[in-house]
Amino acid sequence: PYALFVNRNNTIVAANEHGVGILIWQNGSTNFTTKIAANLSNPYSLFVTSDDQIFVYNDQSPNRVDQWSISNQSLVRSITVGSDCYGLF
Repeated sequence: PYALFVNRNNTIVAANEHGVGILIWQNGSTNFTTKIAANLSNPYSLFVTSDDQIFVYNDQSPNRVDQWSISNQSLVRSITVGSDCYGLF
């Protein structure tokens, strides 16, 4: 994966560019427990908020940061950035 995030509950969230999307491992799991299908291109960075909103850089036409919303279960464009985004915080 290009980007990893570990929250305070030791849940691991990873963005993978190979057609998989976003994978989530709950604390103690050796296999991912959740898969969020997403067409990501070069997801170099991601951030997870305390209410489990996931922000992920998506280098897909044009450079943008997408947000995965729990309420609608989909990625929506959050912001457009001028160049590659190697870190979100």
